[in-house]
Amino acid sequence: MKTWRTVASALSAIVVVSFASAPSAVAQPAHAAAHLAVSAVNQGTWAGYSVHVPATGTQVDGSWHVPEVSCGPSSGMPFEAFLSSRAAPWIGFWGKDWTNARKTWIAQIGTSSSCHSGRSQYEAVAEMFHEGSGGDYGIHHLFWVKPGDHVKASVTYVGRRPDSRLLFNLGIDDIDATSRGEPGTFRAIALTTPNEAEDNATYHAGCIVESDPAHDVNWPFRAGGLAQFQAPILFAPCHFNGRALGVWPGQTDWEMVRSSTDDPLEYLATVQYSGDHLTVTWRNWE
Repeated sequence: MKTWRTVASALSAIVVVSFASAPSAVAQPAHAAAHLAVSAVNQGTWAGYSVHVPATGTQVDGSWHVPEVSCGPSSGMPFEAFLSSRAAPWIGFWGKDWTNARKTWIAQIGTSSSCHSGRSQYEAVAEMFHEGSGGDYGIHHLFWVKPGDHVKASVTYVGRRPDSRLLFNLGIDDIDATSRGEPGTFRAIALTTPNEAEDNATYHAGCIVESDPAHDVNWPFRAGGLAQFQAPILFAPCHFNGRALGVWPGQTDWEMVRSSTDDPLEYLATVQYSGDHLTVTWRNWE
């Protein structure tokens, strides 16, 4: 979260916004779900659920309440978490080709509950990232929110332009902010930079809670980036193409762990998916 930039407020604006990269991950063996296989991916920055998008996939949408985070010094809190940490629920699409950075991209929108030297900050944010672009990695502020606010968001894949850029519609509504007479709605068209993504550009769709990605690079233990959120974060619902993620093939359970090589694994947050509801629960610093 080193770069902050206000995105154009006009609803019809075309914006190109940049966020954090998809996490480095170690794929784990698939395990059985109720009726479809689910792959588990252990890494240090994401906790959530996704599906592999078929060629006809166009939209992911979700709803949640802005999590409240505890930012003051507390027992066991790493100093890095006190300085800078976050819990950022978002929904979106992303693609990752481990052999070609130009095929890595992400389009997402959500909220960020963050801590900065013991002070909390709550905002709606948007992201459009493409690893081959050479662009910045900043989170882009849309409007301020308050903990507990009810948020609804959607990301729609529109298609590929002749210049090979991927086109998305991003939207978010803070129901409670609007009722208070405060800014609480954002709509925009967002573009990646030219890239070499496959025709089925929307590779993954899902709902994720993300920590501060800077710690995934700069701090080997990876625990400090996730802010302590007081109540479980509930995506209700988390949908792809209007249906629960659990009915689609290619499901992935993203588990946030201290290190992908620990045995037993030390989970920083737990993920539960049932019906069309996804719950992410903070664990502890230890």
